[in-house]
Amino acid sequence: MTETLGSKVKVAPTTTERLLRMSFGLNTTVIAVVTILVAFVAMGGFIASRLRTVPSNEVLIVVGKGLGGKSGSAAGTAAQDQVYFSGRALVLPVLQKAFTLSLKQRQVPLNVTGQDKNFIKVNVVASINFKFADSEEDVRKAAQRFLTHSDAELHHSIQQSVEGSLRSIVGSMTIEDINSNRCTVPERGPFLGQG
Repeated sequence: MTETLGSKVKVAPTTTERLLRMSFGLNTTVIAVVTILVAFVAMGGFIASRLRTVPSNEVLIVVGKGLGGKSGSAAGTAAQDQVYFSGRALVLPVLQKAFTLSLKQRQVPLNVTGQDKNFIKVNVVASINFKFADSEEDVRKAAQRFLTHSDAELHHSIQQSVEGSLRSIVGSMTIEDINSNRCTVPERGPFLGQG
């Protein structure tokens, strides 16, 4: 159907043109809905990837901004870290960094050669079992010392410290005391207990 209005001619749209106009409006709506759904799925995936689950034999220490304290470079200070013993924690990228410390018991072999009280050469072969204490204060102290250490570095550090203490203990005892009173050797060690 054609209408003439002055010098302009108005042509009625064909069925195909009407369908194209309707489908364009429909396509725009579908594209917008799909885009919003993809954005929500991507946001959910991002949050899920930053969510850290802490098993019961580990501690998660999160350092950085966004924890209610001021940010800094030293890990393990109370003003800028958060300690999670179990459960889940959200770690924000760029602003925060997460470290784990294992709470499981470990064993370090010791082999000490020294002199006893009577200057007799003694070779002591022993082992020490250790683990980090599981109070928040003790975990923070352990984090200050060992947070970035690998397991090998941690074992070496503990081994060197305990071997020095054991060498001192052996030097204060006679060979007879060491052989007959083996239970007193660990009791004399400054490496046992808290700290």
